[in-house]
Amino acid sequence: MMTSEVASAQKKRVLIVEDDGAILAILEEAMIQEGYIVKASTSAREAMELVKSFQPHIVLTDNDMPDITGIEMLKELRRLKNYVTVIFISGRTDSQFVVQPVLATLVPPRAGLIGGVEVERRLDQPSVVDALDPVEDE
Repeated sequence: MMTSEVASAQKKRVLIVEDDGAILAILEEAMIQEGYIVKASTSAREAMELVKSFQPHIVLTDNDMPDITGIEMLKELRRLKNYVTVIFISGRTDSQFVVQPVLATLVPPRAGLIGGVEVERRLDQPSVVDALDPVEDE
């Protein structure tokens, strides 16, 4: 990473949520080495509190955790005033799991009666998902 990229990355805050301590340590070290300011949590509930105080730019989260799932956490995060980008990290490859986080964000709770319009607007926007190759179930 170039010096200017490191300086830019240092201003970005990343919250990592992973209940497996070994994976959490690897992800945390990788993000720190890239120059990000990092907080880590093994609990989705604790992470919800960290989001309020730490105000991360990005949340990297596993889905399968003991207290609440990453998808449940995502839904709660969407209710907060300040939007935070959530990226799921998982070893799971089944297509239903891959689609669930996307569906959880299509219609925010406050969309109300205009939900259909909101879904259409979001689907029309280009996204990173458009660039991905489809995953085939084994």
